[in-house]
Amino acid sequence: MEHQTEIILTVLGIAFVHGLVFYLVSRKPRTNIRGRHVLVTGGSSGIGLWAAAECVRLGANVTIVARNVKLLEKAKEQLLGYKTREDQRIEYRSVDLAKSYESVESALKEIEQSSGQPIFMLVNC
Repeated sequence: MEHQTEIILTVLGIAFVHGLVFYLVSRKPRTNIRGRHVLVTGGSSGIGLWAAAECVRLGANVTIVARNVKLLEKAKEQLLGYKTREDQRIEYRSVDLAKSYESVESALKEIEQSSGQPIFMLVNC
């Protein structure tokens, strides 16, 4: 009986240590995006809108990009409800990302200039 108890305690101890090491090694520090500029493509609906909302909730300045201006305006109104700071900026830009590289590059430069902040993170949806 004592031998079985030793085995059980040893196995439980090894499992606990293994779990603790796995937890500590796999844990990644969260990047703070508060006050940073995040650009979300496809941000007028679906997963893109959800991603933009999460970034706004985390305090980021968010620019959503899509083709449909009416959907972008509606999405911006939704996102304004998630603001956590008075000075937080939520902008939108109608851009067709399927066009040439030069047109996309130009649009990104304009977005950075109008926001006064470089793009810290791109979420491509």
